[in-house]
Amino acid sequence: MDVRGERRAAERAARELITGKVTFIGDVGEAAAARKTAQTGVEEARDRARQLVEEAKQQGERLVADARAKVPETDAAYAEAFDRAVSEGWTAQLLTSLGYPAPSRQARRPRAAVEVVGRTELVPPPEPQVAPSVAA
Repeated sequence: MDVRGERRAAERAARELITGKVTFIGDVGEAAAARKTAQTGVEEARDRARQLVEEAKQQGERLVADARAKVPETDAAYAEAFDRAVSEGWTAQLLTSLGYPAPSRQARRPRAAVEVVGRTELVPPPEPQVAPSVAA
């Protein structure tokens, strides 16, 4: 029996066994690192999603506020055009039958801010005075 040959065979078998086990532990380490990266990615994605939702909410609020800011001006312009048409001979009934609703009183008479003893109040402008007609 060759003692040296047996020794080499035993060492070779041990190396093959250890090499296989080292490969497996390397796979475990690599998978653990990938798992940790994925978990961190979920938290980062969640944080970014919250940020995007908040930004979208703020942008939506700005869009609505900008649109609302245009309404009084366009209401007043519509009321002015409607009233001008009526003063030129169109009737309000005919205009509404054509699909043009009568403007609201608010659109016709915007309120003016008036300072009253240290506070501001909104009051309607005075009614226009119409001269009495003289019968001939």
